[in-house]
Amino acid sequence: MNGFLSTTRNTNAAKQFALKNISSNTKPILFHIHIDLTVPTSTPFAEISQLSEFKAEDEVLFPLDAVFHLNSIESE
Repeated sequence: MNGFLSTTRNTNAAKQFALKNISSNTKPILFHIHIDLTVPTSTPFAEISQLSEFKAEDEVLFPLDAVFHLNSIESE
């Protein structure tokens, strides 16, 4: 499968996207992703803020097949 997962480092933008188009059978989820740049096998990503029309979104792309490890789960 080709494509990208679009993310943002801007917490307010992330919350706006998460709360957009919520239905009765869905719940918004925010993921906090930490990339350890000292680990050479880290998931590849591209910080594209300078290429984006919406620079304030501080957008970062990950491949759709990226694998993330959950360290904790919190609920509000």
